[in-house]
This record gives sequence, structure tokens and C-alpha cells, in this order.
Amino acid sequence: MFRIICAVIIALSLYAPKDALSGDKLRILWLSSLPYDIKTQEPSPFWMRTKYYIEAAAEDLGVEIVHAPYFDDYNLFVNLAKGYLGSNNPPDAVLFHNHKMRGEDVLEIAEEFGVPAFVFNAGFTTDEQGEPRGKYKKWIGEILPDDEFAGFVLMEALAEECRLIHKEGTIQAVAFAGGRDSNPSILRVKGMNRYLNGNKGINMRQIFNTDWDPEKVALMIPPLASRYPEVALYWAASDAIAKTTAEQLTRLGYMPGEDFVTGGMDWLPEVIHMIEDGTLAASVGGHYIEGAWAVILIHDYLKGVDFAETGRLSFKTEMFPLTGSNISEFADLIKMQDSDTVKRIDFKAYSRYYNPDMNDYSFSIPETLKNLKGASSRE
Repeated sequence: MFRIICAVIIALSLYAPKDALSGDKLRILWLSSLPYDIKTQEPSPFWMRTKYYIEAAAEDLGVEIVHAPYFDDYNLFVNLAKGYLGSNNPPDAVLFHNHKMRGEDVLEIAEEFGVPAFVFNAGFTTDEQGEPRGKYKKWIGEILPDDEFAGFVLMEALAEECRLIHKEGTIQAVAFAGGRDSNPSILRVKGMNRYLNGNKGINMRQIFNTDWDPEKVALMIPPLASRYPEVALYWAASDAIAKTTAEQLTRLGYMPGEDFVTGGMDWLPEVIHMIEDGTLAASVGGHYIEGAWAVILIHDYLKGVDFAETGRLSFKTEMFPLTGSNISEFADLIKMQDSDTVKRIDFKAYSRYYNPDMNDYSFSIPETLKNLKGASSRE
């Protein structure tokens, strides 16, 4: 019922009279999955931080974000795209991620109505869609986490930590993937396997699909630990899965940092504390920042400063690993990322429209965090 009520409210807003909407501002439609955990109704830290960065960048650049959540509902995802893009006052561009491999439907809708489309966070896995500005002329570009790199770096960090407790012999490992139809999960596992193929001394016993569900992992851990008592390394496709893994293994009497190491991706707030106290060995993340970078690229394109001039239509975000060795440098910066603090960053500094002498874009997660520190110190 909650979804239906929200869908009706959103649908009614699609057909607001033109003069009821903002006038001269550029308007970007952001089709987002529900930024709340459906089971707990608590805010999802990753998507809420994505929202903070998108809104902060838009405010700096004078852009209006039309936020249209579709509550993880594919039909609503497509209907919202049709409703907004086909209305008598369509947005200037649409921003979205490839939800459950159905993002091509939005590309087709954008093509039909002549609205520039930009993909972020989760892209396409097949060659059928081609590249931006190819088959779909209105698909102007994309910025995506380098999920393969993230999977590689996470396994590298966990292997280094595990060698501190298992100095000799082969390390026994298992992996928890996300969803079978999830592009980020597929690429993260691919990166993990690339590390394993190039580095001997780790035996991957089994890769488990979790559908990104920590509760499913909680049920899997006891029989898994009984079946593979020698496993010391648990690679996880998300922080929520890694957190649950550590909690369940601890309940079974295993000690983190002594009997096992685990880590994931996303930089969840509670995970930062768990790295500080040694419960988790690593978290790779920071990619929620690329929501702001997507807004900057779209803004510049609509203002006539095409990012194609840099020689790129596709941008990759290298997620950053937090470990025990660098957590003290970044922990406070990550914890302070609320809506008001993020707005202190000068996002115009990243725009080629506002900095015409800038030849390329400089998007870096650690550098953006350091700018956040600088912005906070000026308050």
C-alpha cells in the first residue's frame, strides 16, 4: 500500500502545469531506487549519501534535481521515465542506473522523446547497447564505479591482512557475491578472480550468491563454518554482508583478526568503526560521490561544454580501500558526511564550464574527502 500511495503522488506530480515548475534552471530527472531499506524502513546510508552529493552539486551549479524514486519496482521505474520524459515539460536530462539490467528501456524512452540520458553507479554488461552516442544517440555518457578494480583491491587487502595470521601455507577462502543479475556483483567477482588468478597461495573453496541480503548470509554462516572450519578469509561484495559475516562468526566463537578476516564495499558508517576496532579488515568504497560528478558532467554538457572534448564518454571511478593502515586519516572525514557538511564543498571547482582553462576532469575520492576537510575548517 505504501508503494501504491507514493506511486500515485509521483504520477500526479508528472502533470503539473508548466508554470508551476521552476523556470530557467536546468532540470535533471534522477530515477533512483528507494533510498530506504524496505525491510527496516531505515535510510540506506549509501543512497542517502549519494543523494547528499547529488543535491549539493546541483545547488552549487544552479540545477534542479527532480528526484523520482521507484521503490525497487521495475514497472514504476519505466513508467516514471515515460511519464516525465513524455510530459509537456520534460526535464533537460535524465540520470539513472541500470536497475536489474533493465536500464536499456530508459535509453529507448530517452531516445524516443529526445532527452539526454546519463548512466551512473551500475552500467551495462553486454555489447547490445553499444557505447554512449552510438546506437542510442541521446545516451550522452556514463560514470561508473570500477567494480572490477574494487573486487581486485578488496581481495588484495584481505589477503595481506590474512597473511598476518596465516604466515605459511595456503589460505582457505570463500566469497559472498551479490545478485546473479547484478552488474556490480558480476564485475566485483571478476576482479576478485583476477587477483586469485595472478596470486598463488589462496584456495577459493566456494562463491555463494546472496541476493545482497545480509539475513540470508546470517543463515548461511553456521553451516558454512561447520563445513569449512579451515576458512580464514571471507570476501564480501558489500559491507552489509561483511558486517553480518563478522557478527555471525564471532557468535560462533571465531575471533576477527585472529581466526578470520573479512571485508566488503560501500563504506557504511558502522563499518568505519568496525575497521577502527579490527572487526573488519577492509572496506572499499566512496563511489556515492560520483553522483555529484555525474551532475557536473551533465551540467557542463547542457551548458555547451561537452565532456567528449576530453576524449571520454565513459568515466571510471576508482573506489578507495580503507584498511587499518589508513583508517585514522579518513575516518573522521567519512563520518561527517551529512547533508549540510557536503554542501560546503565547492563543486564548481570540478566543472569545466566554470573553469574554462581546465582541460580534463579531476575526479578523485580521496581528494574530494580532503576538500571536505578543508571546507569544514573554513566554517
